Amino acid sequence: MITRTEAETIAARYVASLTDHCDLDGFTLVLRTDATTEYDFGWVFFYSSSDPIRVPIAGNAPFIVERQAGNVLLTGTAYPIEKYIDNYLATGDPHGRLGRQIQLAGYNYGARKIDATKAIREHVGMGLGDAKQIVDECLEGTTCVLTAKSDDDAAALNTKLKHALFVSERLPDENERATK
Repeated sequence: MITRTEAETIAARYVASLTDHCDLDGFTLVLRTDATTEYDFGWVFFYSSSDPIRVPIAGNAPFIVERQAGNVLLTGTAYPIEKYIDNYLATGDPHGRLGRQIQLAGYNYGARKIDATKAIREHVGMGLGDAKQIVDECLEGTTCVLTAKSDDDAAALNTKLKHALFVSERLPDENERATK
């Protein structure tokens, strides 16, 4: 694990490397430590030109320095930083996204079998017998992976399974993993 001071050193080196690769016409890029945000997983750093009023720059996406290993992970400017953080928390990648697969890995006391069966039928498109079999297998300790009909169905299914006191998790998009 690294400290904030070590993370700032890593971030400063990263920003300096960007300056080295740019023709900056009399200005440099500077790390904005005043804007740094700390999370359990690490820090999000921001940077700008040394004179942002006279020389504004575009495309200066914030970046993550991971607390565990000090890795620098680039975000982007297409979405608010919160979206990249949510993606990172869900998938380990700021540009990752959740897929349509739901892992059904157990249940809590009082789990509602009928509610789970209905949710699976609605959002996966299974028949009653198949949905009941999946729920029964989960209650017997088997971990199952279900594929919802759409991203919206995956989100709704995960929520409904949790409300029915089942242990479920939405998995990262398989296509995203395959391209890395």
